[in-house]
Parts: sequence; C-alpha cells; structure tokens
Amino acid sequence: MSTENPHRTADPDAQLREELRFGASLCTSALESAELSGEESVAAAAHLVATADRTLHRLVASARDQDMSWTQIGALLGITRQAAQKRFSSPPRRVLAAADPPDPALVGLAAEVMDQAVAGGTELLDRIAGPHLARVLGEGGIAPVLAGVEPIFGRRLSRSAPEARVIARVTVVHAREHRERTDAVVRVSLTADGRLLGLHYDFAEPEQADSDPAAPEHRSR
Repeated sequence: MSTENPHRTADPDAQLREELRFGASLCTSALESAELSGEESVAAAAHLVATADRTLHRLVASARDQDMSWTQIGALLGITRQAAQKRFSSPPRRVLAAADPPDPALVGLAAEVMDQAVAGGTELLDRIAGPHLARVLGEGGIAPVLAGVEPIFGRRLSRSAPEARVIARVTVVHAREHRERTDAVVRVSLTADGRLLGLHYDFAEPEQADSDPAAPEHRSR
C-alpha cells in the first residue's frame, strides 16, 4: 500500500495550513482532556511552535516581496532591523528536519477504518476511539456520524491509495473518495499506539484535467 504519491507536487502553503490546524487541535485537546499522554502533548506543543515559526518566516518573506523594510518588520516584532534581517534571511533549521516515516501498520489500520466506515461497520472504530473522541461521540458511538456521510456525498465508487504524514507523532492518513454526488477527502488520524483521534470527511477540490498519467489509479472497492 502506497503511503505517498511522488507524482503529486506538494503545496507548501497548504501543508503549512494543515500542520497549523492539526497542531492547534492536538494542543487544544491536550488542554481540555487527558486524551494525549504527557509525551504526546509536549510533542504536539513543540511541533506547533516550530510550525508557527515557519509560518512567521513565510509571512515575513511575503512582506519583503511587498517591499516592507527590515526596519518595519523589526519594529513589528520588537527587535532591531539587523536582528530581523539575520533571523529571517534564511529558513529556520528546526523545521527543515525530515519527518518520521509513517508506520505501514498504522496506514493499513487507517485504510481499514475508511473501508469499515463505508461498509457501515462501527465495531473497529468504536473500539479504537481515543478517550476524547469517545466522549465527543457519546453513548451512540460513531454510527450517527457515519450515517450522515452518504446523504451528503453519495455512495462511494472508488478510493485513491492512502497518503500519510506524521505530524507531532500522530499519523494522519488521507485519501480521495470518488462518490456518486461529489468527491470527498477522508482523513484518519491515529496515535502511535493506534488510537483513533479523528475521522473527517471534506469536499474534495476538482481534479485537474491534465493529471499525471503515472499517478496511482483509483482502486474500486
């Protein structure tokens, strides 16, 4: 099972937005409940700080493209012009390190979650749901949530090969589902020990007409 698509060009800004949203969500969950262990909570917070730092570099670069001076940037950040130029003239090293490779077992588990969700099976999903997710779902479990997917998107016709990334020690797996009404992107997030943190469906962006013929084909399920 492929965990990444080498033919798909990554959008750095989209990746940054995803990491900001996900990191903030993990930190919020850690503050609201005991869902994440101490180690996971610290990893989530550290990742959010690093991502915020990368975001600041990205926005400073954009400001420079718009002819904002180093003096103006330094004033906004409460530092000198020289300090601003020294700090932001090169990318931050700490966010350039390669991410941990996804665990194939977790990617496989995420794919199983996707398929059982389509089949209407809830035993696996309810069994591996993390404490916070279980509380959010309540006594009814995940079944009521799944029941609302097909009326919105339609019956699933096929699914692309899952792609996975590790964000703050959480494995995030997503795939595009071709459905009768409109395509959806399904995302599954799992902790390192296989607890389900989230299962989300979003409207997929239209596919490009000139898609790479070498990209993985959708597999009928």
